[in-house]
Amino acid sequence: MEKMIIIISPAKNMRKSEDWKELIDEGELSCPRLYEKSNEVLAHMKEYITEEIRAIMKIKEELAQLNYCRFQRMKPISCCKNSKDGKESPKFTGKTPAIFAYDGIQYKSISPESISKEGIEFLNEHLRIISGLYGVLRPFDMIDEYRLEMQTKVKINDKANLYSFWDGSISGNISEDLGGEGIVLNLASKEYSKTVEKYFDNKKSESKIKLITCTFKVEKAGKLKVESTASKKARGYMVRYIAENKIDDIEGVKTFNIDGFTYSENESTEKEIVFVKKVD
Repeated sequence: MEKMIIIISPAKNMRKSEDWKELIDEGELSCPRLYEKSNEVLAHMKEYITEEIRAIMKIKEELAQLNYCRFQRMKPISCCKNSKDGKESPKFTGKTPAIFAYDGIQYKSISPESISKEGIEFLNEHLRIISGLYGVLRPFDMIDEYRLEMQTKVKINDKANLYSFWDGSISGNISEDLGGEGIVLNLASKEYSKTVEKYFDNKKSESKIKLITCTFKVEKAGKLKVESTASKKARGYMVRYIAENKIDDIEGVKTFNIDGFTYSENESTEKEIVFVKKVD
C-alpha cells in the first residue's frame, strides 16, 4: 500500500499551550529538520526594524512591533537531537509543538488537544505543515511564536524570495518521508502548496509521488463555490478525521462526511477530490 502524507498551511495567529503535555511524551519532541536553513531565514529577519517588517508584511504598527520582538527573542536552533537518543537534548523552553502552536480556523477544527494519543502520534507520522520560517514541520517539532507568510517578499542571501529559498528542500523532505513514492494529500492553500507542486506528479518530473488536492465547495442555488471560511474549517475537520480513523489511503479520505460535506464523484478527478456541501 502506498504511504500518504498530508500537507497543510500554517496560521497567522499563534498560541502558547500546555495541552500537549497530556498527549506527547517529552522524548517524542523534535526539532524542525530544516533547522539550518531556518536559521538563515531567522538571521535575515533579525536585521529588519519594526517599520520594515510593517512594510513587507503589510500589517499594522502594533503587530509589526510584536513580530519584531518575536524575531529578536528567537535563538538559532543549534541541536537536533531528542532525549530518546541519549544525547544532548534541544532547548525547548518557551516553545510549543507545531500542531498545538497555531491558532487559526483550521487548527481550531483540528482541536489537537481533544484527539487521542494514538491519533496525535498518527498525525506526527502522516501530517506536515508548510512554513515560511521553518520550511516543513512535523506536528511534534517544537517552534517559537512567529509570523512569516510564504508569499512575504523577502530576499534571503542570493534568493529572490522564500519560494526560491525553500525550492526543493520542502519537497525533498516530504519525499524522504514517503521513501520516494506515495501520495501527498494537499489540504494546503495555494500559497503553500505551490512549494511542492512542480516536484510531485508533474509530467516534467520523474517523481513517483502523486499530489492529490482536496477541495471543499458549497452549493447554493445550484451553483458551486469555494468559500474561504468553510474550506478552512473543513480542512481542519479532515485532518482530525484522518487522525481519529488512522486513514492512510485515498479511499478512506473519500468517506469523510462532516459539517455537511460529502464526496462528489461527479466533481472529482484523478488529481482532485471534491467534497460538496449543499446549503439553502
